[in-house]
Amino acid sequence: MTTTESLRAGDDATFDTFFATYRDAMDDEWDRPYSKRELQVELFGGYAYTKNVALLARDDAGAPVGIGTVELPLNDNLHLGYIEVHVAPAQRRKGHGSAIVEALSEIARAHGRQSLFAMARWGV
Repeated sequence: MTTTESLRAGDDATFDTFFATYRDAMDDEWDRPYSKRELQVELFGGYAYTKNVALLARDDAGAPVGIGTVELPLNDNLHLGYIEVHVAPAQRRKGHGSAIVEALSEIARAHGRQSLFAMARWGV
């Protein structure tokens, strides 16, 4: 079973785990991951046009297995949520990504969103 927890600005220990899991999951050599500072600003920058929610996913033993984010526009496209899901390579195909999507869907629904937008990638 996968559990998720929301990140909070200022919770450096959880963010460090979130970032390490994010970096581990970003194994595509053509897609440069954000630096730690860039990701902090992206998620907690206090933008006037979007709200971002980030989740850290853990397995039954409490080990981090993946991360997810949902960006919620605040001025237009109020029916949409933009999601990203990243699962560590060793943890893929175990249902963690599906659990993260479900948790992000619940957050989006709670904010009145009817549709989610995501991009899918696969090896060439």
